[in-house]
Amino acid sequence: MGRSIIVVGAGLSGLVAAQVLQQHGNDVHVLENLDRVGGRIRTDLVDGFLLDHGFQVFLTAYEQASKTLDCDKLQLGSFESGALIYFSGKLHRVADPWRSPQHILATALASVGSIWDKLRIASFRRRVLQSSDQQLLKAKQTTAIEALRQEGFSEMIITRFFRPFFGGIFLEQDLKTASGRMDFVFRNFSRGTAALPQGGMQAIPIQLANRLRPGTIHFNKTVTAIESVESSRERSCATSVVLSDGSKLNCDTVIVATEQPAANKLLGVDGEVVAKSQSTTCLYFAVTDPPIREATLVLNGELEGPINNLCFPSFAQPSYAPLGQHLASVSIHGDFLAAPQEVLDATIGQLRKWFGPDVDRWRFLRSYRITHALPSQSLETLASSSNNQDSNCNTGLVRPGVYRCGDYCESASIEGAIRSGIAVAEEVLAGTSSCVA
Repeated sequence: MGRSIIVVGAGLSGLVAAQVLQQHGNDVHVLENLDRVGGRIRTDLVDGFLLDHGFQVFLTAYEQASKTLDCDKLQLGSFESGALIYFSGKLHRVADPWRSPQHILATALASVGSIWDKLRIASFRRRVLQSSDQQLLKAKQTTAIEALRQEGFSEMIITRFFRPFFGGIFLEQDLKTASGRMDFVFRNFSRGTAALPQGGMQAIPIQLANRLRPGTIHFNKTVTAIESVESSRERSCATSVVLSDGSKLNCDTVIVATEQPAANKLLGVDGEVVAKSQSTTCLYFAVTDPPIREATLVLNGELEGPINNLCFPSFAQPSYAPLGQHLASVSIHGDFLAAPQEVLDATIGQLRKWFGPDVDRWRFLRSYRITHALPSQSLETLASSSNNQDSNCNTGLVRPGVYRCGDYCESASIEGAIRSGIAVAEEVLAGTSSCVA
Protein backbone atom coordinates (compact mmCIF):
# COMPACT_ATOMS: atom_id res chain seq x y z
CA MET A 1 0.00 0.00 0.00
CA GLY A 2 1.28 3.46 -0.84
CA ARG A 3 2.40 6.02 1.71
CA SER A 4 0.68 9.25 2.63
CA ILE A 5 3.00 12.05 1.54
CA ILE A 6 2.70 15.81 1.93
CA VAL A 7 4.75 18.03 -0.36
CA VAL A 8 5.17 21.59 0.91
CA GLY A 9 5.45 23.92 -2.07
CA ALA A 10 4.16 23.75 -5.65
CA GLY A 11 7.31 24.90 -7.42
CA LEU A 12 9.03 22.77 -10.04
CA SER A 13 10.77 20.46 -7.55
CA GLY A 14 7.64 19.82 -5.53
CA LEU A 15 5.47 19.20 -8.58
CA VAL A 16 7.96 16.78 -10.14
CA ALA A 17 8.39 14.91 -6.86
CA ALA A 18 4.62 14.67 -6.44
CA GLN A 19 4.20 13.33 -9.97
CA VAL A 20 6.82 10.58 -9.54
CA LEU A 21 5.46 9.53 -6.15
CA GLN A 22 1.86 9.57 -7.34
CA GLN A 23 2.77 7.39 -10.31
CA HIS A 24 4.01 4.79 -7.81
CA GLY A 25 0.68 4.59 -6.02
CA ASN A 26 1.28 6.96 -3.13
CA ASP A 27 -1.35 9.28 -1.66
CA VAL A 28 0.24 12.65 -2.36
CA HIS A 29 -1.00 16.11 -1.38
CA VAL A 30 0.78 19.34 -2.32
CA LEU A 31 0.29 22.35 -0.02
CA GLU A 32 0.96 25.72 -1.61
CA ASN A 33 0.72 28.99 0.31
CA LEU A 34 0.01 31.03 -2.84
CA ASP A 35 -2.99 30.87 -5.18
CA ARG A 36 -1.10 29.30 -8.10
CA VAL A 37 1.71 26.91 -8.92
CA GLY A 38 5.23 27.77 -9.95
CA GLY A 39 7.02 29.18 -6.94
CA ARG A 40 9.46 31.75 -8.32
CA ILE A 41 8.34 30.95 -11.89
CA ARG A 42 5.25 33.09 -12.31
CA THR A 43 3.68 35.05 -15.16
CA ASP A 44 1.12 37.85 -15.08
CA LEU A 45 -1.11 39.02 -17.93
CA VAL A 46 -1.10 42.84 -17.98
CA ASP A 47 -2.82 44.78 -20.78
CA GLY A 48 -2.29 41.85 -23.13
CA PHE A 49 1.43 41.45 -22.26
CA LEU A 50 2.92 38.39 -20.57
CA LEU A 51 5.15 39.52 -17.72
CA ASP A 52 7.34 36.92 -16.05
CA HIS A 53 8.39 37.62 -12.47
CA GLY A 54 11.93 38.53 -13.39
CA PHE A 55 13.58 37.81 -16.73
CA GLN A 56 13.80 34.04 -17.09
CA VAL A 57 14.40 31.64 -19.96
CA PHE A 58 14.25 27.90 -20.58
CA LEU A 59 17.45 26.42 -22.02
CA THR A 60 16.53 23.79 -24.59
CA ALA A 61 19.73 21.85 -23.83
CA TYR A 62 18.58 21.02 -20.31
CA GLU A 63 18.71 17.22 -20.46
CA GLN A 64 16.43 16.12 -17.61
CA ALA A 65 14.02 19.01 -18.07
CA SER A 66 13.63 18.18 -21.77
CA LYS A 67 12.85 14.56 -20.87
CA THR A 68 10.38 15.51 -18.15
CA LEU A 69 8.51 18.26 -19.99
CA ASP A 70 6.59 18.09 -23.26
CA CYS A 71 8.52 20.86 -24.98
CA ASP A 72 6.41 20.62 -28.14
CA LYS A 73 3.32 21.59 -26.15
CA LEU A 74 5.18 24.55 -24.63
CA GLN A 75 5.60 25.91 -28.19
CA LEU A 76 8.95 27.45 -27.40
CA GLY A 77 10.22 30.55 -29.15
CA SER A 78 13.98 31.10 -29.07
CA PHE A 79 16.41 33.97 -28.68
CA GLU A 80 19.36 34.46 -31.00
CA SER A 81 22.70 33.11 -29.82
CA GLY A 82 25.19 35.63 -28.48
CA ALA A 83 24.49 39.20 -27.41
CA LEU A 84 24.71 42.86 -28.27
CA ILE A 85 26.96 44.77 -25.87
CA TYR A 86 26.57 48.49 -25.22
CA PHE A 87 29.66 50.57 -24.55
CA SER A 88 31.31 53.68 -25.99
CA GLY A 89 27.99 54.92 -27.32
CA LYS A 90 27.06 51.99 -29.55
CA LEU A 91 26.20 48.30 -29.68
CA HIS A 92 28.80 45.62 -30.44
CA ARG A 93 27.81 42.10 -31.45
CA VAL A 94 29.23 38.88 -30.02
CA ALA A 95 27.65 35.78 -31.53
CA ASP A 96 28.21 32.04 -31.54
CA PRO A 97 29.89 31.40 -34.93
CA TRP A 98 28.77 27.75 -34.91
CA ARG A 99 25.09 28.74 -34.88
CA SER A 100 25.20 32.27 -36.27
CA PRO A 101 27.82 32.18 -39.04
CA GLN A 102 26.32 35.32 -40.57
CA HIS A 103 27.72 37.28 -37.61
CA ILE A 104 31.29 35.93 -37.74
CA LEU A 105 32.76 39.14 -39.20
CA ALA A 106 30.88 41.43 -36.80
CA THR A 107 31.98 39.29 -33.88
CA ALA A 108 35.61 39.23 -35.02
CA LEU A 109 35.64 43.03 -35.37
CA ALA A 110 33.78 43.79 -32.13
CA SER A 111 36.05 45.66 -29.74
CA VAL A 112 34.92 43.76 -26.67
CA GLY A 113 38.23 41.92 -26.45
CA SER A 114 41.22 40.81 -28.47
CA ILE A 115 41.20 38.17 -31.17
CA TRP A 116 42.89 35.92 -28.62
CA ASP A 117 39.95 36.41 -26.27
CA LYS A 118 37.58 35.26 -28.99
CA LEU A 119 39.70 32.22 -29.72
CA ARG A 120 39.71 31.43 -26.01
CA ILE A 121 35.90 31.51 -26.03
CA ALA A 122 36.05 28.72 -28.61
CA SER A 123 38.43 26.82 -26.35
CA PHE A 124 36.17 27.43 -23.35
CA ARG A 125 33.22 26.13 -25.34
CA ARG A 126 35.10 23.03 -26.46
CA ARG A 127 36.19 22.25 -22.89
CA VAL A 128 32.71 22.39 -21.33
CA LEU A 129 31.17 20.39 -24.18
CA GLN A 130 33.54 17.54 -23.45
CA SER A 131 32.03 16.99 -19.99
CA SER A 132 28.55 16.25 -18.68
CA ASP A 133 26.57 18.66 -16.52
CA GLN A 134 27.20 16.59 -13.41
CA GLN A 135 30.93 16.31 -14.10
CA LEU A 136 31.19 20.09 -14.36
CA LEU A 137 29.15 20.68 -11.22
CA LYS A 138 31.19 18.20 -9.18
CA ALA A 139 34.64 19.14 -10.47
CA LYS A 140 37.15 20.98 -8.31
CA GLN A 141 35.84 24.52 -7.93
CA THR A 142 37.17 28.03 -7.84
CA THR A 143 35.28 31.30 -8.36
CA ALA A 144 33.94 32.08 -11.82
CA ILE A 145 36.06 35.24 -12.06
CA GLU A 146 39.23 33.33 -11.16
CA ALA A 147 38.38 30.55 -13.64
CA LEU A 148 37.99 33.09 -16.45
CA ARG A 149 41.37 34.57 -15.61
CA GLN A 150 42.90 31.10 -15.55
CA GLU A 151 41.44 30.54 -19.04
CA GLY A 152 43.54 33.52 -20.11
CA PHE A 153 40.75 36.01 -20.80
CA SER A 154 41.68 39.69 -20.67
CA GLU A 155 40.13 42.08 -18.18
CA MET A 156 38.55 43.88 -21.13
CA ILE A 157 36.38 40.96 -22.24
CA ILE A 158 35.69 39.95 -18.65
CA THR A 159 34.35 43.45 -17.95
CA ARG A 160 32.51 44.03 -21.21
CA PHE A 161 31.07 40.57 -21.81
CA PHE A 162 31.42 38.01 -19.03
CA ARG A 163 30.47 40.22 -16.07
CA PRO A 164 27.17 41.43 -17.56
CA PHE A 165 26.39 38.08 -19.23
CA PHE A 166 27.00 35.77 -16.28
CA GLY A 167 26.06 38.58 -13.90
CA GLY A 168 22.57 38.56 -15.40
CA ILE A 169 22.33 34.79 -14.90
CA PHE A 170 23.80 34.55 -11.41
CA LEU A 171 22.55 38.01 -10.37
CA GLU A 172 25.98 39.10 -9.15
CA GLN A 173 28.60 40.88 -11.24
CA ASP A 174 31.57 40.11 -9.00
CA LEU A 175 31.36 36.54 -10.35
CA LYS A 176 31.99 34.92 -6.98
CA THR A 177 29.74 32.11 -8.21
CA ALA A 178 31.42 28.70 -8.21
CA SER A 179 33.18 27.98 -11.50
CA GLY A 180 31.30 24.70 -11.99
CA ARG A 181 28.01 26.61 -12.09
CA MET A 182 29.45 28.90 -14.77
CA ASP A 183 30.69 25.93 -16.79
CA PHE A 184 27.27 24.24 -16.47
CA VAL A 185 25.48 27.34 -17.77
CA PHE A 186 27.94 27.95 -20.61
CA ARG A 187 27.66 24.31 -21.69
CA ASN A 188 23.89 24.52 -21.91
CA PHE A 189 23.96 27.84 -23.75
CA SER A 190 26.46 26.31 -26.20
CA ARG A 191 24.35 23.19 -26.83
CA GLY A 192 20.91 24.78 -27.20
CA THR A 193 18.98 28.00 -27.21
CA ALA A 194 17.35 30.24 -24.62
CA ALA A 195 13.61 30.02 -25.16
CA LEU A 196 10.23 31.20 -23.88
CA PRO A 197 6.99 29.17 -23.78
CA GLN A 198 3.98 30.51 -25.62
CA GLY A 199 2.09 30.91 -22.35
CA GLY A 200 4.93 32.56 -20.45
CA MET A 201 7.37 30.85 -18.11
CA GLN A 202 4.56 29.79 -15.79
CA ALA A 203 3.38 27.43 -18.52
CA ILE A 204 6.17 25.09 -17.35
CA PRO A 205 4.85 24.47 -13.81
CA ILE A 206 1.26 24.52 -15.10
CA GLN A 207 2.10 21.64 -17.43
CA LEU A 208 3.53 19.67 -14.51
CA ALA A 209 0.55 20.47 -12.28
CA ASN A 210 -1.91 19.29 -14.92
CA ARG A 211 -0.36 15.81 -14.76
CA LEU A 212 -1.36 15.37 -11.12
CA ARG A 213 -4.69 13.90 -10.09
CA PRO A 214 -7.48 16.43 -9.46
CA GLY A 215 -7.49 17.57 -5.86
CA THR A 216 -3.78 16.92 -5.33
CA ILE A 217 -2.80 20.60 -4.99
CA HIS A 218 -4.26 22.69 -2.16
CA PHE A 219 -3.77 26.44 -2.54
CA ASN A 220 -3.55 29.13 0.17
CA LYS A 221 -2.26 26.56 2.67
CA THR A 222 0.65 27.89 4.71
CA VAL A 223 2.70 25.35 6.64
CA THR A 224 4.22 26.85 9.79
CA ALA A 225 5.84 23.78 11.37
CA ILE A 226 6.69 20.11 10.89
CA GLU A 227 6.33 17.76 13.83
CA SER A 228 6.93 14.09 14.53
CA VAL A 229 3.87 12.28 15.85
CA GLU A 230 3.30 8.89 17.36
CA SER A 231 2.14 6.31 14.86
CA SER A 232 -0.25 3.51 15.74
CA ARG A 233 0.73 1.67 12.60
CA GLU A 234 3.44 -0.95 12.57
CA ARG A 235 5.45 0.76 9.94
CA SER A 236 7.66 3.78 9.43
CA CYS A 237 7.53 6.82 11.66
CA ALA A 238 4.77 9.34 11.10
CA THR A 239 4.92 13.09 10.71
CA SER A 240 2.53 16.01 10.76
CA VAL A 241 2.49 19.50 9.33
CA VAL A 242 0.99 22.43 11.21
CA LEU A 243 -0.96 24.98 9.16
CA SER A 244 -1.26 28.70 9.85
CA ASP A 245 -4.81 28.21 11.15
CA GLY A 246 -3.50 25.82 13.83
CA SER A 247 -4.77 22.63 12.21
CA LYS A 248 -2.55 19.59 11.71
CA LEU A 249 -2.31 17.08 8.91
CA ASN A 250 -0.73 13.69 9.60
CA CYS A 251 1.23 11.71 7.04
CA ASP A 252 4.06 9.21 6.67
CA THR A 253 6.44 11.53 4.84
CA VAL A 254 6.92 15.27 4.36
CA ILE A 255 8.90 16.78 1.50
CA VAL A 256 9.81 20.45 1.93
CA ALA A 257 9.99 21.88 -1.58
CA THR A 258 9.93 25.59 -0.81
CA GLU A 259 12.65 28.11 -1.60
CA GLN A 260 15.67 27.71 0.67
CA PRO A 261 15.06 30.44 3.30
CA ALA A 262 11.53 29.16 3.95
CA ALA A 263 12.75 25.55 3.96
CA ASN A 264 15.46 26.30 6.51
CA LYS A 265 12.91 27.98 8.78
CA LEU A 266 10.52 25.04 8.59
CA LEU A 267 13.29 22.51 9.14
CA GLY A 268 14.91 24.40 12.00
CA VAL A 269 18.18 24.80 10.12
CA ASP A 270 20.45 27.74 10.85
CA GLY A 271 20.36 29.20 7.35
CA GLU A 272 22.24 32.43 7.96
CA VAL A 273 25.10 31.27 5.74
CA VAL A 274 23.61 28.65 3.43
CA ALA A 275 20.43 30.54 2.60
CA LYS A 276 22.00 33.64 1.11
CA SER A 277 20.00 34.83 -1.87
CA GLN A 278 20.54 36.97 -4.93
CA SER A 279 17.95 39.62 -5.69
CA THR A 280 16.94 41.46 -8.82
CA THR A 281 14.48 43.98 -10.19
CA CYS A 282 12.83 43.65 -13.58
CA LEU A 283 10.94 46.46 -15.33
CA TYR A 284 8.61 46.00 -18.29
CA PHE A 285 7.61 48.52 -20.95
CA ALA A 286 5.19 48.49 -23.89
CA VAL A 287 7.00 49.64 -27.04
CA THR A 288 5.56 50.31 -30.49
CA ASP A 289 8.83 51.00 -32.32
CA PRO A 290 11.70 49.13 -30.60
CA PRO A 291 15.25 50.28 -31.38
CA ILE A 292 16.35 46.64 -31.77
CA ARG A 293 14.16 44.43 -33.89
CA GLU A 294 15.54 41.01 -33.02
CA ALA A 295 15.45 38.49 -30.19
CA THR A 296 18.90 39.26 -28.83
CA LEU A 297 20.05 40.04 -25.30
CA VAL A 298 21.58 43.49 -24.83
CA LEU A 299 24.31 43.67 -22.16
CA ASN A 300 25.62 46.72 -20.35
CA GLY A 301 29.34 46.51 -21.13
CA GLU A 302 30.08 49.70 -19.22
CA LEU A 303 28.89 48.32 -15.87
CA GLU A 304 27.55 51.77 -15.01
CA GLY A 305 24.00 52.72 -14.11
CA PRO A 306 21.24 50.42 -12.91
CA ILE A 307 20.80 48.30 -16.06
CA ASN A 308 22.49 44.92 -16.36
CA ASN A 309 20.70 43.70 -19.50
CA LEU A 310 17.60 44.18 -21.58
CA CYS A 311 15.77 42.47 -24.40
CA PHE A 312 12.53 42.44 -26.35
CA PRO A 313 11.00 39.03 -25.50
CA SER A 314 8.19 39.45 -28.01
CA PHE A 315 10.68 38.93 -30.86
CA ALA A 316 11.50 35.51 -29.43
CA GLN A 317 7.92 34.68 -28.46
CA PRO A 318 5.25 36.86 -30.16
CA SER A 319 2.63 35.85 -27.58
CA TYR A 320 4.37 38.10 -25.04
CA ALA A 321 2.85 41.23 -26.60
CA PRO A 322 -0.39 42.21 -28.36
CA LEU A 323 -0.38 42.50 -32.13
CA GLY A 324 1.44 45.63 -33.27
CA GLN A 325 3.30 46.14 -29.99
CA HIS A 326 6.45 44.80 -28.36
CA LEU A 327 7.54 44.08 -24.83
CA ALA A 328 10.78 45.46 -23.40
CA SER A 329 12.27 43.66 -20.40
CA VAL A 330 14.95 45.49 -18.40
CA SER A 331 16.87 43.73 -15.62
CA ILE A 332 18.47 45.82 -12.88
CA HIS A 333 21.55 45.04 -10.79
CA GLY A 334 20.50 43.23 -7.65
CA ASP A 335 22.46 45.62 -5.44
CA PHE A 336 20.82 48.71 -6.97
CA LEU A 337 18.48 49.44 -4.08
CA ALA A 338 16.29 52.51 -4.32
CA ALA A 339 12.67 53.52 -4.09
CA PRO A 340 10.57 52.19 -7.00
CA GLN A 341 10.19 55.63 -8.60
CA GLU A 342 13.92 56.28 -8.31
CA VAL A 343 14.66 52.93 -9.97
CA LEU A 344 12.23 53.74 -12.79
CA ASP A 345 13.65 57.25 -13.31
CA ALA A 346 17.25 56.01 -13.34
CA THR A 347 16.38 53.20 -15.75
CA ILE A 348 14.58 55.48 -18.19
CA GLY A 349 17.48 57.93 -18.00
CA GLN A 350 19.95 55.23 -18.96
CA LEU A 351 17.69 53.88 -21.72
CA ARG A 352 17.41 57.42 -23.11
CA LYS A 353 21.21 57.68 -23.16
CA TRP A 354 21.40 54.42 -25.12
CA PHE A 355 18.50 54.80 -27.53
CA GLY A 356 17.61 58.48 -27.60
CA PRO A 357 14.40 60.44 -26.90
CA ASP A 358 12.14 57.77 -28.45
CA VAL A 359 12.39 56.01 -25.08
CA ASP A 360 10.05 58.66 -23.69
CA ARG A 361 7.28 57.02 -25.71
CA TRP A 362 7.78 53.67 -23.99
CA ARG A 363 4.86 52.91 -21.68
CA PHE A 364 5.79 51.56 -18.28
CA LEU A 365 3.80 48.45 -17.43
CA ARG A 366 5.06 47.02 -14.14
CA SER A 367 8.17 46.32 -12.11
CA TYR A 368 9.03 43.29 -9.99
CA ARG A 369 11.45 43.39 -7.09
CA ILE A 370 12.37 39.77 -6.27
CA THR A 371 14.30 39.52 -3.02
CA HIS A 372 14.93 35.79 -3.26
CA ALA A 373 15.32 35.53 -7.02
CA LEU A 374 18.08 32.94 -6.92
CA PRO A 375 19.88 30.98 -4.21
CA SER A 376 23.48 32.07 -3.88
CA GLN A 377 25.89 29.81 -5.73
CA SER A 378 29.05 31.50 -4.54
CA LEU A 379 32.01 29.29 -3.78
CA GLU A 380 31.84 30.42 -0.15
CA THR A 381 28.15 29.52 0.18
CA LEU A 382 28.55 26.11 -1.43
CA ALA A 383 31.54 25.34 0.77
CA SER A 384 29.53 26.34 3.87
CA SER A 385 26.66 24.12 2.77
CA SER A 386 28.86 21.07 2.26
CA ASN A 387 30.52 21.58 5.64
CA ASN A 388 27.25 22.16 7.51
CA GLN A 389 25.81 18.72 8.24
CA ASP A 390 22.53 20.29 9.33
CA SER A 391 21.91 21.86 5.94
CA ASN A 392 21.69 18.61 3.91
CA CYS A 393 21.69 20.70 0.76
CA ASN A 394 23.02 17.89 -1.39
CA THR A 395 20.70 15.16 -0.14
CA GLY A 396 16.96 14.82 0.25
CA LEU A 397 16.89 13.26 3.71
CA VAL A 398 16.86 15.71 6.61
CA ARG A 399 15.62 13.41 9.37
CA PRO A 400 13.44 10.28 9.45
CA GLY A 401 10.26 10.98 7.52
CA VAL A 402 11.31 14.47 6.40
CA TYR A 403 13.03 15.39 3.13
CA ARG A 404 13.90 18.54 1.24
CA CYS A 405 14.36 19.37 -2.44
CA GLY A 406 14.84 22.45 -4.58
CA ASP A 407 17.17 24.02 -7.11
CA TYR A 408 19.60 24.98 -4.33
CA CYS A 409 20.19 21.26 -3.72
CA GLU A 410 21.46 20.78 -7.29
CA SER A 411 22.04 23.88 -9.43
CA ALA A 412 20.06 27.09 -9.35
CA SER A 413 18.18 26.44 -12.58
CA ILE A 414 15.08 24.80 -14.01
CA GLU A 415 17.23 21.75 -14.68
CA GLY A 416 18.44 21.68 -11.09
CA ALA A 417 14.93 22.02 -9.68
CA ILE A 418 13.60 19.14 -11.77
CA ARG A 419 16.59 16.91 -11.02
CA SER A 420 16.20 17.57 -7.32
CA GLY A 421 12.49 16.74 -7.39
CA ILE A 422 13.14 13.43 -9.15
CA ALA A 423 16.05 12.58 -6.83
CA VAL A 424 14.05 13.14 -3.64
CA ALA A 425 11.12 11.11 -4.98
CA GLU A 426 13.44 8.21 -5.77
CA GLU A 427 14.92 8.47 -2.29
CA VAL A 428 11.48 8.33 -0.70
CA LEU A 429 10.54 5.34 -2.85
CA ALA A 430 13.70 3.58 -1.76
CA GLY A 431 12.52 3.96 1.85
CA THR A 432 15.80 5.35 3.12
CA SER A 433 14.06 7.18 5.99
CA SER A 434 12.24 4.17 7.47
CA CYS A 435 12.34 3.89 11.25
CA VAL A 436 10.74 1.81 13.94
CA ALA A 437 7.41 3.24 15.08
